[in-house]
Amino acid sequence: MEETWGLEEIAGKEKFIIVDSSCHSLQSGRNFLWESYDVKDYVSLNNELVRDSICELTNFVDFLEQGNVFTLPCVVEELGSYEKGVAVKIKDLNSKSYVVPKFTRKRRFHNLKDKGSEARESLEELQELSWNMVQLASRKSVDIFDERYETLLDLVKRISVVADLKKIGDKYDKVTRSQLNPYGSDTDERLTSAVLYYAFFSDKFPTLVTKDTDFVSLLGCVSGILGGNEFLPYNQEFRDKFESGNPFNLYVSRNGKFNVALRDKKGEFYARVGFSEKSSSQDKADLKKSLKEYWKGNPLAKV
Repeated sequence: MEETWGLEEIAGKEKFIIVDSSCHSLQSGRNFLWESYDVKDYVSLNNELVRDSICELTNFVDFLEQGNVFTLPCVVEELGSYEKGVAVKIKDLNSKSYVVPKFTRKRRFHNLKDKGSEARESLEELQELSWNMVQLASRKSVDIFDERYETLLDLVKRISVVADLKKIGDKYDKVTRSQLNPYGSDTDERLTSAVLYYAFFSDKFPTLVTKDTDFVSLLGCVSGILGGNEFLPYNQEFRDKFESGNPFNLYVSRNGKFNVALRDKKGEFYARVGFSEKSSSQDKADLKKSLKEYWKGNPLAKV
């Protein structure tokens, strides 16, 4: 049986944690903003779902308040979009009034009124908590102003496309970036690049905490491709970083708890060095050429 941890336990055992916006999402994958899109009044609002969202958001804020937990500007932007979505929903519902039919009994009216009032209070509480979350995340956001990060980000983006890495896994809770941002995002790649950057260009041992299953393939396979045999001997120093185990940790949510999704076994990251059949031969060739040039430049050399 795999060992699992809660957010509070992870904060107590890891030194430098980067958190993803998916951590405030419901374990079930349900999305309050999506499910309430067609709701026209407070009476019809799913108050139970709002209360569940408040609970999950509270846990996320408590985690983010820890001194060793940080995030990235792109994550703050996503959290801000969620807060704005809640605020817009409140404004929309406030602009509509529930008209009680003449034949509705007085007792029934009071029941509806009470239900609507409770839902309104819950939604306003969710909006206030969301606003506080964004302010906190802004203070805990770290910017990386380094050409090495930008170069790594470009490679990670290209690897993600050519290797077709952003898929939904079936082992972990199905919360993915598409649920948070259906219009597309490079947040996954930015977080992946940040983890690799801190692992190889700093004295930190980074830990990524997420509910997004894409990171299982992103961090695992990107590392495998970067450490591929075809780039030897230029990437030997990179491979050596894995000799005693992973130079980073990845916690992914499963059944309400988090477990280490990538085990620290020597050689595990070198299992996959191939690319997707969907990608053109030219794209694959261009990426391999870029990777070889990257490693030839000895990016891990001490500056």
